[in-house]
Amino acid sequence: MLKNKAIIKIIIAGFCFCKSYGQINSYLQLDGSSGYVIVQDHDDLDINTGEDFTITCWVRSGDVSNYHRFIHKRMPNAGTGYELMNNLTGHFANNLENVQNVHVGSPNWSETILLDGNWHHTAMVVNTVDHTNKLYIDGIIQNNCTATHSAIGTTSFANAIDLYFGFDTNLNNYFPGDIDEIRFWSTALTPEELEYDMADTVSGMEPDLLASWDFENVTDQIAPDISGNGHNGSLVGGAFIVNPDSSSTYVATTISQTTLPTGRGSQNARVMLVNVVMSSTRSILTEFDLTLGGTNPNNVENVDVFFTGNNSRLDTTYLFGSAAPATGVFSISGSQPLDHGNNHFWITYDISPNAVEGESIDATCETVTIGGNIEVPTQTSVEGERVILLGHKILYSAGDYNSAAYRIPAICTAIDGSLIVAADARIDNNTDLPGNIDITVRRSTDNGDTWLDPVIIADFGNYGASDPALVVDRNSGDIICLYASHVGLFQSTPANRIRVQLSRSSDHGLTWDTPVEITDQVYATGWYAAWVASGSAHQLANGRIVAAIGVRYSASSAIANHMIYSDDGGVNWNYISDVASYNGNEAKIVELNNGDLMMNIRSQNYRKIVVSDTDGEMWGTPYYETELIDPFCNADFIRYTSTLNGFNRNRILFSNPKHSSSRVNLHVFVSVDEADTWPYSKQIYSGNAAYSSLTILEDGSIGIFYENGEYESYQLSFARFSLNWLSNGDDQYLDPDIIVGDINFDGKANISDLLGIIELMLDNEYLYLADLNNDGIVNLSDAIIIVDIILGTDT
Repeated sequence: MLKNKAIIKIIIAGFCFCKSYGQINSYLQLDGSSGYVIVQDHDDLDINTGEDFTITCWVRSGDVSNYHRFIHKRMPNAGTGYELMNNLTGHFANNLENVQNVHVGSPNWSETILLDGNWHHTAMVVNTVDHTNKLYIDGIIQNNCTATHSAIGTTSFANAIDLYFGFDTNLNNYFPGDIDEIRFWSTALTPEELEYDMADTVSGMEPDLLASWDFENVTDQIAPDISGNGHNGSLVGGAFIVNPDSSSTYVATTISQTTLPTGRGSQNARVMLVNVVMSSTRSILTEFDLTLGGTNPNNVENVDVFFTGNNSRLDTTYLFGSAAPATGVFSISGSQPLDHGNNHFWITYDISPNAVEGESIDATCETVTIGGNIEVPTQTSVEGERVILLGHKILYSAGDYNSAAYRIPAICTAIDGSLIVAADARIDNNTDLPGNIDITVRRSTDNGDTWLDPVIIADFGNYGASDPALVVDRNSGDIICLYASHVGLFQSTPANRIRVQLSRSSDHGLTWDTPVEITDQVYATGWYAAWVASGSAHQLANGRIVAAIGVRYSASSAIANHMIYSDDGGVNWNYISDVASYNGNEAKIVELNNGDLMMNIRSQNYRKIVVSDTDGEMWGTPYYETELIDPFCNADFIRYTSTLNGFNRNRILFSNPKHSSSRVNLHVFVSVDEADTWPYSKQIYSGNAAYSSLTILEDGSIGIFYENGEYESYQLSFARFSLNWLSNGDDQYLDPDIIVGDINFDGKANISDLLGIIELMLDNEYLYLADLNNDGIVNLSDAIIIVDIILGTDT
């Protein structure tokens, strides 16, 4: 049934006649780390077919370091529903998507920039008569944000998701700021009616008022709906009611933590965010009492506290104070005047270059001293910690190097040991092809500790280049980057194809040749689209370079998988006509030790696997690998070691978000039986994470370049770790030149090594180097093997 569609009579119904615009009395304050309000789903809060709809509220944004949603009722994975949001530069917009996943939200961001710390009135108006979705700020229409589409009024935008103020359920993203006078109307308010909505109060009796929250009479964390329709909201976490007329200035202290990895030698590694919420600007914070939260003090060289104001992201400009790491409670003193609202302080550690890989850093905040008063946070710590890896760096963030966003990581190790990463530099916004996208590359010569500034290897002007895939030709040493360009995947047709390009570096990634188009070589006649999956391409033992491509055969969105190859170092290319999987997507190929080719394909719930024993000319029947859970996301799949190359063990690596539906919980897996089973895996990041790419460094450590969604979609981060950490100490990388049985590294297997194995047996201890038959224990069999080696009967 349609909601009440009576013509609104705002003035008659009792709106305040005086136009004293602005927020008054109590309001909702959100800390940006755990605070929000939830309202149970109801038809009144949905936009159904044929319904006009208006959302209005007063908002004061305390932070623009993320794409914060202050009104949110939207399905996962950018699905059905609506949301109001700000971006990194303080502009506003809305998203609106119907049940057919047609997006009719703001086509662009608002002209008005809201970075002044003042209250602003925002309104989203959905009008079925002219099929428009409009955004108003302070009563002024934002022309950039007006969307016109036939879906408005003729389709439903309803869902079964609860309504949130200050929280995005899709990105686990909290809005830091203040909200008041939230109102939902079952009519498309006119500009004149919006002026009256901007007046001080409503009575709750107005026609067409579906719900209204003024945050004046909140009890037991329940914000009543003053419309009388019963849509009460529940305050959660760091959500507070502030009365500006109250004599109290201190509201609360909230705690949040990051769970991204950190690396040995990292400076100012973020550990804990302490947010001191104030209702005035009269107090000074002078001391933090902290603990290391169980952190090994030997892993930390220094503790700093930085003040970042209303910005929840780390900025090291304002140092509050420092201290040496200590056991028990220790104090850091300083003097910081506090502002109204959110006051963020980051506790950071300088990580020792000799920190133990696999151990974690954590902290607790026991008390803060404000205006001479000692205040105890509601929680002194929260769940989560940062694991220490061999290295960790954020290489790209939105806004860096004049690009609005970055996505799609690829990484490889050059013949000289240099690390090369490639990615999409999305210049104007975070959309796929055919948007304005360049391919950017960075290079490191010290195992990822430091990186050169980016270089652009593909820039087609207003046309885009996207989805880089890297491979190193062992024969020439050249680095080859394959990528798509010009046309979007689903806009591509036989007459106007998405193109396939190749860029080459012959000096280990320092410089790159002009792009070469290979579209005609890898397309069959009549194909609508073909593109190479980003991340890693693969070189076979015989030197052939192979890559999986996704193919559209028709105007439909269905994707199949084929293989392309080059036998001359990437100069000339061919495609194989046999289809690997008719229901496919982004995929990777690895050559198994027996010569078979295995393709690992993006799929919902589990990865899809298909194998060819004819060099890719014919493919077997696809099956699902239930050990590799997948949320339908691109992943990486590479060879680590092979006994054919002198290594002691066959190993294959895989990385993806380990979840059946959401892009979270990024893991790396290792198989020691040619991808038959995956006995070891480690979590890299528990939060939002999507695409990733893997490489093996010269020292045998593993590198991953991945999309990290802690603040945005996405930052691109590099992490380095050992096989020993990945396998929980059960396995470690051995150079092929290592002498089998030489567990004391004296250059030969001899009686001292035998005695060492016997001692391990007697003490029931394990050492991977002594486990000569790789059965997971050190026992008599290993002693017999080393005796044979010493006697010369086993090599």
